[in-house]
Amino acid sequence: MVVLTFDTDEPGWQDRFWLTRDYLPEFAALLAEFPSLVGMADAIGARAEPVPIPWDCADGLFEAYWRRPRAYLEEHVRRAMSVWTRVGPEAEQRVVRSLSDDLDSGWWAERNSDLSDLDAADLGLRLLIA
Repeated sequence: MVVLTFDTDEPGWQDRFWLTRDYLPEFAALLAEFPSLVGMADAIGARAEPVPIPWDCADGLFEAYWRRPRAYLEEHVRRAMSVWTRVGPEAEQRVVRSLSDDLDSGWWAERNSDLSDLDAADLGLRLLIA
């Protein structure tokens, strides 16, 4: 059995991804009732393996564009991610406006300059393998 899940057990998990850290605090509320990684792994007798996301990930999952922030400004990109439906249109549009402003001003690049050298990032996705 293989399960792709998200690790909310680690303290500060909300800060792993700049999009949720700086623009979408509502993401934490979405996962507030999420079962713990340890609990899920124990329930199925699994081990947890990190799933680093490559910088050029083409999957379209929420974290896929971590090094390509302008993608999150694209309507068709966001429509492929269930997160936006769950947080609602007001939060989504706020994120788009703020991110666009920060990309144009250079603030995003300054705040996230460490990402440009990474080939992959651990943003909390885990495979449970039983």
